[in-house]
Formats: sequence, C-alpha cells, structure tokens
Amino acid sequence: MKPHLIIVKFVAADRLEAFHDQLQTGPRDLALKRPLPEDTKIVLFLTAPDMEAPVVENAVVTQHTEDDTRIALVNASGKQIISALPETSVGTPNSSAPGPASFEWIQEVVSEKEREAEPQPVAGFSDKPVEENKTPDPDERERIRPVGEWIMKLAKAILRTGYYDASHPGAAEAGKGLYQEFQQVMGDCPELLLTIEETRQQTDIVISGILDAPVSVRTLVGKGSAALYVPKLFEYFEKKKLLSIAIKKNISADHFRAFVRIMSDPKVDQSGAREAGRVLTAALVEQNITEVSAVFDNDQLDFEKNLPWRVAIAMQRLAKDLMLLPMFSGISEEKAQKLKEQSIRDILRPLRHPKRFNDFLVNCYIIADYVTHMEPSEIENILVDALPANLLPATAAYTFEELDWLNEKIAADPGNQRILHRLEGIRRILKCMAGRVVTENISGAQAFLAYLYENEIVSFEHLPEDARYIINSRRMAEDVRLHADAYIEGFASAADNDTAMVYIRCFRRVVPVFMENRQWEVLESLSRGLLESREGITARDQEIFDQVFSPHLDRLCRAYENADDPERDRLDDVLARLGYPGIRVLGKILSETSDRKLRARVVDRLAALAEGARKWVTDVLSDLNRPWYIHRNALMILRQVSTDAEDARLAEAFLNHEHPRLRLEALGAIVALKPPNAERHVTELLSDPDSRVNWRATKAITELPVKNPDTVDQILDLITDVPLDHLKEASPRLKQAAALMTALSTLIDISASTRLESQILEWIQPMSTGGKKRLSLLKRNSQTQAEIHVLKAAIGLLGKVGGDFSVSFLKDLARANPDLAGQVDQAIDSIEKAKKDTAS
Repeated sequence: MKPHLIIVKFVAADRLEAFHDQLQTGPRDLALKRPLPEDTKIVLFLTAPDMEAPVVENAVVTQHTEDDTRIALVNASGKQIISALPETSVGTPNSSAPGPASFEWIQEVVSEKEREAEPQPVAGFSDKPVEENKTPDPDERERIRPVGEWIMKLAKAILRTGYYDASHPGAAEAGKGLYQEFQQVMGDCPELLLTIEETRQQTDIVISGILDAPVSVRTLVGKGSAALYVPKLFEYFEKKKLLSIAIKKNISADHFRAFVRIMSDPKVDQSGAREAGRVLTAALVEQNITEVSAVFDNDQLDFEKNLPWRVAIAMQRLAKDLMLLPMFSGISEEKAQKLKEQSIRDILRPLRHPKRFNDFLVNCYIIADYVTHMEPSEIENILVDALPANLLPATAAYTFEELDWLNEKIAADPGNQRILHRLEGIRRILKCMAGRVVTENISGAQAFLAYLYENEIVSFEHLPEDARYIINSRRMAEDVRLHADAYIEGFASAADNDTAMVYIRCFRRVVPVFMENRQWEVLESLSRGLLESREGITARDQEIFDQVFSPHLDRLCRAYENADDPERDRLDDVLARLGYPGIRVLGKILSETSDRKLRARVVDRLAALAEGARKWVTDVLSDLNRPWYIHRNALMILRQVSTDAEDARLAEAFLNHEHPRLRLEALGAIVALKPPNAERHVTELLSDPDSRVNWRATKAITELPVKNPDTVDQILDLITDVPLDHLKEASPRLKQAAALMTALSTLIDISASTRLESQILEWIQPMSTGGKKRLSLLKRNSQTQAEIHVLKAAIGLLGKVGGDFSVSFLKDLARANPDLAGQVDQAIDSIEKAKKDTAS
C-alpha cells in the first residue's frame, strides 16, 4: 500500500525546525482533516517560504483521536533536508565547446520517455479584466436586487434615518431584523464589499462579492431610493473618509448590531474628518469585530505607480487587516493564522482575473513595508496559497512579464536598490508558485517551471520529470540550431538504424521548440538538410524521416493559420520540403479553415505541388467515410493537379452524392478531365434536382465534344418536355431550355439538323386550340423574361440548323415581335448562306 503524503506548511523556517526537532525525540500530534488509522505509513513533507528545500521524512501513525493524529518518525536519524522531487541522471551539453553536444548526451536525452506537450488549460476568463457589470441580465438583476434594497436599509440605519435610537426598547429588534435580512440576501456569498469609485465623470459606490463582476448601486436600486439614499450614502462615505467596507456573512448578530452602532455614532463626527477613520477602527477593534473590514482615507498606501483602483483598494484592505490582527484580544495564534488566510482569500476573490492577481502579487512588497510584524515571505506565501489553482499558470505568465521588465531595468542600472528589492520579491513569489505547482500537480505548468529554471529561480534537480523534459528539449533545440550541419551529417552517415533513430528522435523532439519560437528559418534549414540527406536511402528510412514531422502536423496547421503572409511564405518553403507530410498540412487547412482568402492561397500552393497533392487527393477520395466537405476540397484540388482522364474515376463515385455541392464539384472534375464517358455523366445531371448542378451541366455541353446522337436526342427531349401552356410554373425550366438551345447552337453540325429543326419548331409554336392562330402566344401584350430568352435562343439555334420552314417561322416571329427583327434577319441570312454553300 502506498504511503500517504502529508504536506505541512509553516509560516517560517524556525517554526518548521522547532517542530522537526521535537519530532526527533518522540511522537507529535497533527490536526488532520481526516484521521488516519494506526500504523498507516506516511511521507511527511514540511515546507516554509524562506527555505531552499523542504524537509521530507518517513513516518508512521501511532494513534489517533477525534481531533488529532499522533505520528512518529521511522528510523529517525536527525534532520534531513532533501528535495522531495525526483533526481535526474541526465547531464547537459557542453555549451563552451565549439562543436555540437556529444552523441552520448543526445542518446541519453532521447532515451527519455517521449511526452506530448501539455495542453494549455482553457482560459475561463476574458482577455481583459471586467471592471464592472453595467448591464446585468434578468437573472443577475433578480439575484442582486434584494442586496441593493438591503444596502438602502443599512444606509438608513447608519444615517439614523428611520432607525431606532440605541436606547430605544425596539432597537435590538430592529437590528435583529436587519441582521436576519442580511443573512438571507447573502445566500452562499461569503462577504459583501462596498467600494467608493471616483472617476472624472462621477463618484459611484460599487458592490462586489455577489455577482462575478462588480455592479453599481445606482444600477440596482429604483430611482426613488437612488435619489433619496444614494446621495446620503455618498455623503456618509465622504464625511467619514471611508473608501471601502466589507461585511462577512459569518458575522455574529451581536457583532452586527455593534457594527451598526459604531458606524452610526454621531460622536465620531466630533473628532473631525481626519480622525474619523482611526476612531471607528479603534471602536471595531475594541469590540473584537473581525468580520468587518473598513478602509479609510488615512489607510491608503504609498504606491510607486498607478494601479487599477480595484487592486489598490484590495491591497489597502489587506494591509489594514494584517496590521490590526495583533490588536484583537483573545485570538490564538492558530485562529490568527486562519483569519489571515481567510482575509486574503476574501480580498483576492473579487479580482477574479490573472492580470489583477499578478498586479496584487508583484506589488505586495508595499504591504510588507507597512505590516512590520510579518516577514515579506510570509505574506507572499499566504497570497500564493490563496490563488485559484486553475489560474496559477496564467497569473505567472503576467509575473514573467514583470520579471523580464525588471531584469531590463536592473541591467541598465545595476545598483538600483529599489529594483533589486522588487526583483528579490518576485523571485520569491515565483518560487512559492513553483512549490505549489509541484506539490499539487497543477496542469498546464510545464512551460512555467521551465521558465523558472531558465531564469535561475529553481534548480534542475527540483523540477518534476515533465518540466525537465521540456528543458532538455530546449537545450537540444538550441544545440541543433547552432550546429545543424553537424546533426544532419550525423544522421546521413549513421552506420546503422539504431544510430539513425537517435537522430530522428532528436529531430522529432526539437521541431515543436522551433515552432513554438517561430524559428521557421531553422525549421526550413533542417527540413532541407534532411531532404538532401535522403537521396538514395531506403523506403524504411523514408518512413522514418516522415516520423520527424508527422506528429506535429496539427501544430503546423495552427501556425500556418495564425501567421501573416510573410511568415506563411517561409512556412510554404518548409512544407514544400517536407514532401507528403507538408501536403497533408495544407490539405488539413483547406478542409478546416473558414477563411476564404486562406483557402485560395492553399489551393494555389497545392496546385504548385502537383505530384504530392495528387496523392493526397487520391487518398482522400478513396476513403468514402470522410466528411463530404473534405471530399469537396479534394475534388477541387483534383482539377488543379491532374490532367489524366483516368483520375476522373475518383470523381464518378460522388456524382450521385446526396449533397448537391459535392455533386457540383464532382461534375466540375469530370468536365475538366474529360474522360470518354463524360457526355453520359453530364447529360444525366441535366435533370439534377439542384438548380446549380443542372445549370453547370448545361454549361458543360459547350465544353465537351458532343458526338453521340443519343446525347443530342436526350438534350432535345429535355427542351421540348417543358410545358409552354404553363409558362409561369415552368419559368426555371424555360431558362434551362434556352441555355440548352444556346449550347446546341455551338455544337451541332447542320448535316444532322433536320429532326432537330422540326422538333424545335413544333415546340416553340404553341398548340393551336379553340381557333387561336399559330403565334397567338407570341402576340400577347407582355412576355416574361424567360420567354424572351427562349425566343432568342430558338432564333440562334434555327439560324444554325434551320431550312425553309424555319425561315417562314422566323419572318412571322419578326412581325409579331419587332424588337427581335435584327436577330431574326441575322438567322435568316445564316440559313440562306448555308443553303448556297450546300448547293455549290
């Protein structure tokens, strides 16, 4: 059975050492959340913020009671300061050497178990901190409305308006009602915070602690209450020089009534505005009211730079709370520690965003200057422990920016003690973060720990294996960058597959690093070198080469999509040299991106890589289980990269697909490649239910060398099947009939036109019923646009295939429709000329 890990955090190293020394002499009690059975083996992990490494001991449970667990060391042999993290046996490359790292070092590093890059956790927060919720939705408004109403009642109480005098018999009952309502409106929220916010536009009071974002009092209360009490509440804040006040839900009824009495005591005003804060603070401390935190004007800290007002208020509140804590009577050391931790959690909670957490952390050295009874490291350690675990890496990212900025400043001014002081604090904070990340195994922290190592904040030996893996990968990538030719030569001259595989694993491991650093020129140089080294090697070695890049195709896709055009130009060179893996990247982008400009670029790139793209198209179209839109993309590329009519078979499988856009793309490929059976496929799609497909098929008639008489008959049947006695209903079909006649006029030879002429004339002349004349249809007062198209198309076709009957019809048509006379004359001239040519 694995031993239990017990982590005990001390506020200072001397307390840890005292506990450990006592533990050496015999069993000691520990208060655990869950008592452990006797004889349970444990690993005791003792930490303090100002220690280089934790104390780790093997121990055993000797007995347990309801509240405590008694433990004793196993084979105690004196204090042992060691790292609780795994040791490493992997060395480092000799950076001072002129050549690359030794093959032995490379071999040792790549022998480590390969690890996937840790996925970055979902942010769960906006890019910028939300300073205020100015438009609560109905649910939010319903949740906080009672709070706003209660605040107005509190305002009346502390303003002595509508509230019993303290000596009145009903005062206790009134205070009880206000307290009970407070408990009810708070729900499961731990505290209510009111803060005065001054901007150039106005002064406002903001409520925090109920909704995710603060909300103005003005937003909540009705116009009547706002007009009556909000100005008075402002006046109260101003008169007492009050900046913020927080009331915890767990305040007792007695403390609540005392708080209201103190805050509404008119004697305070006699002390003067400058002293009001001190008088009220002293009264709260005297009553041991730890559940109320009030920050006054004279509590403001001396900040070195402008901070967001919410962060400034939070820091002032924490400084005030920590300074007051020793003044409260009857509070044990253990309870005082819990109050510190709870206060920090409550103060940090409204900040909610990693950037705001970081603003607080990197400036907390200012608090330490005011709170003299606590070491800076103790404050920092409590702050780091209070941060939400899921936001710790994101907060650290902002802290890194601060560290980099300070490093630049100290480089320019090495003797600046103020900057050195801040650097020392930030390095302590980051070390605290590292300890928490490791002990709690917080996800998304590999890069964070690697950064700490690279900035000499933690040692290599104190890192977990996944962070060491990243660091070794970066070391190796830098060595490959500096000595790429030597690495390529090592791979090309490998005496056996095992040696070659060491280099392959090395290259596969450093590729993500180059991508992360956007070092495309290095990646292009590496791919070019590998490409040249592949000449004459075996198919197996070719497969091994593909392994270098194939695991990273998704990353390449993301990099390409997020790059600008110049960066994509460099990536194009990389992908072109990768061979088929590069084609797969482009194909994946084409299949997934919604950026039309990017799609056009990728199509052009694939067209330029015809041989590889053709293989990708073949692979995609041969797999019928892929999504339809991927098949559509592949068909689109097929037209660009192939001129082989045999490849049309890849498109034929999709001519009857249920999705019309896929049928349309398959038809385009058939027309482009012109296989022997193209006529048949196109003719079948002339009757497709989708207008885009049948329209493309109609247009395709002009692009194919139609020779089969049966094809002409099928087209003619489609034309003459349109019912002219229902023109309005047949308008789309009339448009297609016009288009088909136009297409036929460009294809059909006059020698085969007799049947075509008679059928067209018969179809175009309306059926004679009820004594109507032949051209009664054409003599109507108005004609639809579709009819005009039909007539014009018929004139052109008859001019190509007509004889005497057509001439007679056309003359009648010109008399009935003078607007068509010019086209009719041209068609008649064409018929007459054809007759003369035939006669001669």
